[in-house]
Amino acid sequence: MNQKIFKDSNGNDIPVIYDKLPPVEEAVYRKNTWKAGTKLNDKALTLPCNIIEEKDVAATLCDGTKIFTDVFRPDNSQKVPAVIAWSPYGKEFHGMPVEGIALSGLQKFEGPDPAYWVNKGYAVLNPDTRGIGNSDGDFCQWGRQMGKDGVDFIQWVVEQSWCNGKVAFCGNSYLSMVQWFIAEQQPSALAAIAPWEGSSDIYHDYFVLGGIPNPEFGRMVFSSFRGRNSGENVASMTERFPLYNSYWEDKVADLSKISVPAYVVASYASKVHTRGTLKSYIECASEEKWLRIHNTHEWHDFYIHQDELCRFFDHYCKGIDNGWETTPKVRLSVLNPGGDDIVDRPEKEYPLFRTIQKTTYLNANDFSLSWSPVEEESLVTYQSDDSESSISFSVKFDERTEIGENMELTLWVESVGNNDMDLFVMANKTSASGISLPVEVSGAPYCVNGAAEYEWGNGHQRVSMRNSDDKPHFLEAGQIVPVKIELCPMGMIFEKGQVLTIGISGYDPQTPELPGQLSTKTINKGKHVIYTGGKYQSTLTIPVVS
Repeated sequence: MNQKIFKDSNGNDIPVIYDKLPPVEEAVYRKNTWKAGTKLNDKALTLPCNIIEEKDVAATLCDGTKIFTDVFRPDNSQKVPAVIAWSPYGKEFHGMPVEGIALSGLQKFEGPDPAYWVNKGYAVLNPDTRGIGNSDGDFCQWGRQMGKDGVDFIQWVVEQSWCNGKVAFCGNSYLSMVQWFIAEQQPSALAAIAPWEGSSDIYHDYFVLGGIPNPEFGRMVFSSFRGRNSGENVASMTERFPLYNSYWEDKVADLSKISVPAYVVASYASKVHTRGTLKSYIECASEEKWLRIHNTHEWHDFYIHQDELCRFFDHYCKGIDNGWETTPKVRLSVLNPGGDDIVDRPEKEYPLFRTIQKTTYLNANDFSLSWSPVEEESLVTYQSDDSESSISFSVKFDERTEIGENMELTLWVESVGNNDMDLFVMANKTSASGISLPVEVSGAPYCVNGAAEYEWGNGHQRVSMRNSDDKPHFLEAGQIVPVKIELCPMGMIFEKGQVLTIGISGYDPQTPELPGQLSTKTINKGKHVIYTGGKYQSTLTIPVVS
């Protein structure tokens, strides 16, 4: 592969950082038939049917690159559609156990279980992408090259004797994100996609959210990749080239080009995926798209909804008239910590047309959020480089209120002792008596008693990047500026008397996604000043569902 040359805003070359990957054992083609009734281990799902497994099958892409895939298919002569799980984690890496779910052990990490899908009349393909495992070339993370490779692989799949000419993609997280880039290419044999929690814009939705570089999660993910050559290190690119440029533009899928039917799944509990998944659904141009927002963990949800996904694939990959098109276009979950969540509420659209934007006003005199403008000007400060220093503002609801989509905070700010500011925001819900009511997610890893606590309503913003993502605008001494901070989407019920609190600090209060992951580094030093009232109407806009 000839590496593409990217340019910054000044026309300078952007060298892509590639690091050598740890090696793997040599690929050896093998064929095996798993018999119905087999269990791969004591905790595994019993195989419901015979499954032909072909390991390390070589597929050649259009530029001559050879990649290797495992193929699982029915033990008969019937031509079947293919379900592809495209990812860089390896064909046999299974990840952590999924809480309360029995799987066969044939699935790849965050991918479909062949035991289920082969029994339903599909083939499952687990390729090692370019540069991963024994596949040729250097590994590319997301972007146009990965999309083109996916299209080449589709063409190889439909030429196989067992394929009926239809292909679908599914999978969670990384396996979801790549689907946007492949679908953008509009391959004719691609019948359906099922992005299960995955962004189409890694720059704005995660790695440099709000202009603050956050490479730590990406660094840990990169450490899991294996291959014979080198891999593109997006975490290192985040550190070296944090400003938006043509390199990052290549990592943003063009959703206006997607026309394939799409079944999109999101949740409110993913620090990595919530924001980008919902934005991708909204911007996806397909006229045949469905959205379901659930209230559990992504891994758990992926495997307990296989029957519904099968109905979707049956309709588009097998042409079965099963009434799928009557499925509500949108089904929402609305979280209610301290009460009962609403699950699978049918809606006609997302965002909801009946949402009303209501404005509250920050008051630094009493740390309240008021429903009317604050007349008296006031200010409050916190030490920006102290993880124990923060401020918060609260509002009590006098009637049951449903919040939907993105809250937006507008702050008038000043930095004392620095020419820039990293602002971090976190929402919290408490009872009328002041007891914290965190979001508890069932089926999550690292959970206790079947559930784990997750933060919600977070937002980040580097003040120098408030008006642009490719050029900083630093503060002058004494300068007071407004800055908008969009909070992560949420569906949340507040009962009468319950309290919404917005915390503001100079550090990321979120628990890292992975054990051992380092916190987000900031440029903060000195004091942050928040102005409210008078000519400095700092506000929180709350989308209330009527």
